[in-house]
Amino acid sequence: MIIVGGVIKNNDNKYLIIREKKKEFYGKYNIPAGKLLENELLIDGAKREIKEETGYDVNIKGIVQIGNSKLFTSFIFYSEISSEQVSYNTDEILSVEWLSYDEIKNKYNNLRSPELLLDAIKCVEDNKIYPLDIIK
Repeated sequence: MIIVGGVIKNNDNKYLIIREKKKEFYGKYNIPAGKLLENELLIDGAKREIKEETGYDVNIKGIVQIGNSKLFTSFIFYSEISSEQVSYNTDEILSVEWLSYDEIKNKYNNLRSPELLLDAIKCVEDNKIYPLDIIK
C-alpha cells in the first residue's frame, strides 16, 4: 500500500494536524495523509488527501520523507496552503488543529505513527525539503 500526505507549516511556526475518527485510530494525531488511489500520481494523491482531510487546497513544494514499514510505503510532501477554507469530513476526522513542533512531540503517545510523523516535521524544521524532480 502507498500512503501520500503533506506537512503544512504556517507563519506562526505551527503545523496542520488532524485527529483521526476511524475506530482503530480514534483520537490519534496525524498529518493529513491517506491511500494513493489506483492510477493516481503521487502529488495528485497528496493534494487530494490533504483537501479531503482538511478542506485546504495546497501547492506541493518538495518532498520531506519517503517512509517504509511492513504495511506501507509513504511519500510525505512539504505543502503550502493556496486556499483559506477549513472544512473536513466529520465522519473520518475529529478536528483539524495547528500545533507547534513541541506540542506535537508532547503528544508522542497519541500520535498515529510517532517516528514517521515527527521525522517528517523535523525535516521541515531543519529545512530538509528535497526538490520534486527526484520523483520520476
